[in-house]
Amino acid sequence: MKIFKRLTAAVLAAAMTVCGLYSCTAAAAEDISSGGWYNAAYAVWKDDNPEAAVVRYKPVGSSDLSYKTADKELVRKAADGEGRVDIPGLAAGSYDIEIIKSDKTKLSTTAVVFDEDRSGYAHFGRTEPGTPYYYGVGAYKDDGTPKKNAKIVYVTEETKNTVKFDRYTGIGEILTNAKYIKDPLIVRIVGEIDTTAWELTGYDGKRYFISETTGLEAGTYKDLAGKEHDYPDTVNSGVAIDGLSNRFTVHDPNILQIKKLPNSVSDVIFQKTDDPEKEDTAINMMNLRGDGKDNYNLSEITIEGVGPGAALKNWGLSFRYCESIEIKNLSFGSNPEDAVNAQNANYVWVHRCTFNRGANHCDITFEKDKYFGDGSMDMNENRNITASYNKFDHTRKTSLNGGGDSTQQFNYTYHHNYFVGGGSRHPLTRFVNLHMYNNYFKDIDSYCISARASAWVFSEANNYDIESNAFVIHNNADKGYGTIKSYGDVFKDYKYEDKDETGNIHLAESRTETYSPTNTNHPEETRNFDTKSDVFYYNDSTGTTDVKNLLSAEDVPEYTMTYSGTFSDGTVYTEIK
Repeated sequence: MKIFKRLTAAVLAAAMTVCGLYSCTAAAAEDISSGGWYNAAYAVWKDDNPEAAVVRYKPVGSSDLSYKTADKELVRKAADGEGRVDIPGLAAGSYDIEIIKSDKTKLSTTAVVFDEDRSGYAHFGRTEPGTPYYYGVGAYKDDGTPKKNAKIVYVTEETKNTVKFDRYTGIGEILTNAKYIKDPLIVRIVGEIDTTAWELTGYDGKRYFISETTGLEAGTYKDLAGKEHDYPDTVNSGVAIDGLSNRFTVHDPNILQIKKLPNSVSDVIFQKTDDPEKEDTAINMMNLRGDGKDNYNLSEITIEGVGPGAALKNWGLSFRYCESIEIKNLSFGSNPEDAVNAQNANYVWVHRCTFNRGANHCDITFEKDKYFGDGSMDMNENRNITASYNKFDHTRKTSLNGGGDSTQQFNYTYHHNYFVGGGSRHPLTRFVNLHMYNNYFKDIDSYCISARASAWVFSEANNYDIESNAFVIHNNADKGYGTIKSYGDVFKDYKYEDKDETGNIHLAESRTETYSPTNTNHPEETRNFDTKSDVFYYNDSTGTTDVKNLLSAEDVPEYTMTYSGTFSDGTVYTEIK
């Protein structure tokens, strides 16, 4: 739980001492508060010049020689007259935090740090040394501390194009060249980082006039089909992130007139298609790429937000041909394409993030269906994926597993996510074995889970607080129907769509039940995967799902609404049992 320590007068009197190189006087107890999160701690204190403060921390009970100094980028102004430090990368336990303020006054407090829930497929099958990423997914070990030789880069709005690491300058150059960085890499986002937006400024019947802009305020705007939508704001600093990909796929490049802002660093790529129905946009994406399926040389990357308020606005992240990727504590919004996309990737963990509604003001696709961006979190042709403790807030095309009927993937887990006010795809899934547990669905417009092309879904102890379809089964020609097994779920009003009356939705009476649909082409390893301990985290002896935090469906709403999404100062966090 969150810990606030108030120092007594007696303790403060005893604390008046010499601390390190500083001559310090203890401050009043009400000058400081602190707390713990999952593998992170923080403290907030009164200070007129917090950037000049020094923060040290150590495990409670250890000697003073154990003190480490927090990186200066973590010590910053939180508000007028207030300083803040967030310390990621901590193992679970209690920590003494000492702050030497800018006036050399000393403050001391204690924070309790909790361990993250590493359940799910991204961490499955790594029980023996030598197995893939045995020591942790991303650039952190499984105890929450950085891996050996891990490198840390801090990025803010002010430094997004100037931050230096190795021979690279700017976050774009660092990330697009990440495959050449041999050590584990942690990229820490401090505050909100935005980029320029793209808007349709005119159409003469033949040509689209598209301009790079500083964005629009939230309001009702028309898409290219003439329909009005309530867009979120895309307002930005007017400084583009160098290295983002802006691709327009058109049958004739002359139909687009692109105007960039003065001194813009944005690149624009035209890609030709002979089929006008395949015209598309892919705007403001940061592409991280390995060399190919035979060389996943992009690996062990963590991109995380520091404390509250860490956000990517108007842009998204794309990973391909990579392994061991972690995305944590980031808020995404107004993205014109995907917020997070992974393709041909292994061991990807997206957790504690908030996905807000996207915005695309120059959608030239044939379907005109990207006015709220594309997917919030699209996962295609991957293995061992976990999406956990995320909040999807009024997203439209929320999450896609498998971009086509022949796209195959294995081993996906979605758990403790909060889906509220969304449109569809929670997720839409093809050719995958997917475990959905302890997710909360609230006020969904269209449907929650769509199983297509021989996908096999195990829906366990989810709460469907909706009046739309919880489940949808589709036939994909010769690929067969999807299958959904539901156990322990709670429904406000059980509805489903099974137009062809396949019977491929099975409400199980026991956890150990198996099911044998006839009209499907499921690979053998995905059939009844939830009862096979060699391909799933299943306890043979007890016949139960072997995860850290499996709640009853009735307890899911309050829990996910409290703990899912990015870090919040107002939340009292607790240990995950």
